[in-house]
Amino acid sequence: MCGVIGISEGRQEILLRGGLKVIEHRGPDDMGVFADDFVTLGHQRLAIIDLSPLGHQPMQVLHNGKTISISFNGEVYNYKELKKDLIEKGCVFVGGSDTEVILRGFILEGKNFLEKLRGMWALAIYDAEKKEVILSRDHFGIKPLYYIVKDNKIYFASEIKALKKIVGIRFTPNSEAYYEFYNLGYFLGENTCYKEIKKILPGEVLVWNIKNCSFEKSFLSLIKESEKEINFDKAVEMVNETILESVEKHYIADVPVGLLLSGGADSSLIAALSKKIGKKPICYHVAIPGSIDTRYAIEIAKYLGFELVSKELSPGSLKDEYENMEDWLDQPSSDVSLLPTNLVYKSISKESKVVLSGEGGDELFGGYLRHQKLAGLNKVGGAGSILNPLYSSSTFGLNFVNPVVRRIQERLATSVIDMYLHNVKTIGLPIEDKKLKKKLLDFYNNHPYKNLIPNNLFFDQFAYLPDSLMYKNDITSMASSIEARVPLVDKEVLLAVGQIPNRFRLSPEYLNKRILKTILKKYLPEDLVERPKKGFGFSFDKFGAEFFIADYKKATRFHLENAKEFGLDTVLIQTLNNTSPAIICQKFPRFAFSLITNHRVMSKS
Repeated sequence: MCGVIGISEGRQEILLRGGLKVIEHRGPDDMGVFADDFVTLGHQRLAIIDLSPLGHQPMQVLHNGKTISISFNGEVYNYKELKKDLIEKGCVFVGGSDTEVILRGFILEGKNFLEKLRGMWALAIYDAEKKEVILSRDHFGIKPLYYIVKDNKIYFASEIKALKKIVGIRFTPNSEAYYEFYNLGYFLGENTCYKEIKKILPGEVLVWNIKNCSFEKSFLSLIKESEKEINFDKAVEMVNETILESVEKHYIADVPVGLLLSGGADSSLIAALSKKIGKKPICYHVAIPGSIDTRYAIEIAKYLGFELVSKELSPGSLKDEYENMEDWLDQPSSDVSLLPTNLVYKSISKESKVVLSGEGGDELFGGYLRHQKLAGLNKVGGAGSILNPLYSSSTFGLNFVNPVVRRIQERLATSVIDMYLHNVKTIGLPIEDKKLKKKLLDFYNNHPYKNLIPNNLFFDQFAYLPDSLMYKNDITSMASSIEARVPLVDKEVLLAVGQIPNRFRLSPEYLNKRILKTILKKYLPEDLVERPKKGFGFSFDKFGAEFFIADYKKATRFHLENAKEFGLDTVLIQTLNNTSPAIICQKFPRFAFSLITNHRVMSKS
């Protein structure tokens, strides 16, 4: 895992070195800069595959007397197979890195070679002959890549704070997109908290023409195979085989690979399959007081014969993470589990460079509690706003009226979007409701991979996963110079699972990741598998909520003073003015945390 940075302007080595210093944590093993008269590329390297100097980046190869350069962040799990194929086609390799495979494959086949990659990546390729810069991101958005177009140049980087360093302007809050954030807890699609900065989308390829100062966009293809008419037992067998193969691929490395073991079904399955293929990783766990996860993690590690290293989330360690989060967070978020996630990575930073993590199973197989309500729905769009005028922004309304209105709306909901929003919004208020529903429907209609997954799983797979979960996973792991790999978020897994009947993934008859838990029972005792669903989170109440409430009050003042810049509508302004901070922090901690992180991040912009 590494840090990528660049600009379509030549001889900017000093400027890029400043940006690289900001993201040194992403790759402290090596640093490199390439520059010619048209482009400057930078790289911070975390050496995982081919630890020798031959893996140095930016990597260059001469082709037709011109340079092809690459700055690559990620891992390609099928690089050995691709390398063998390229050698058969006449390619000669110097080193053993997956980076060189991408570079030589690009020389031979152009951007079409990216279609063949299986893995996670964010990369920049500079083709000096064509005077093009190619930016690409993996199909799931596991690895981030941000860009800005300014003064006929394109700037790009793995983290927003690096862009801030090299662009040198004061960025503007993305006021027109903040309604997404207040509702969902993250910015959707290409949007970020800044108007000027965009994300390269999952699966997107952007080609910047240096001569014309313009770009074209396209998406990597993912072709869904037809569903097979098979029974549940055969579906279990297919899914077991494909996830087993994915886990094996994700162990490819020239350094030891550890495993995050929460005690939940997904990480437990990865642990069990690791043993199946003969691996014995050290397992890492964060013990949250009052959580049953730790007992399960201990028992599962013991059953599998794995060493478990546990770190307790104490009031002191939580407060340390909380007070220092703006050191590593560069976008606001509603996800309070950022704090324990960052803690676990920090605690293992001296012990492991690479870990496997269990994200992705809930999105792929309907494991969240909301999926029980979404199970019988297929129609995506719908109005469902007739009762919105009954919502109240008063303390009484938030406590008593709004929950009743929401329950009635849930009973009346006939579309995926309506039901989804009732269950994921950070606060029980209709903030720009019609606008948000139209945005989500447009997002669905225009998405290149919408046919790959059932409609009732779409928004978790292609919105929440890349824009919230994968952001959290990347920003926290990279802050401690750790590569986090996600075997359940894999191209071949997605395509293989797409061949089983949709009803086995999520339907009223098949709930709570039944197919994954059936697989897990092959490897673990049933009493370690069948357990209540619990997310990786915590309550500030148990850690002393005073500092949280105090910070929320500061964040409220900040947002009211800058209401226009941060897109506050009338409903939000009334809520922040009239509602008890203690009630907001207690009933809607995600909303409170979203305002706090926005204050902490944006007040320094």
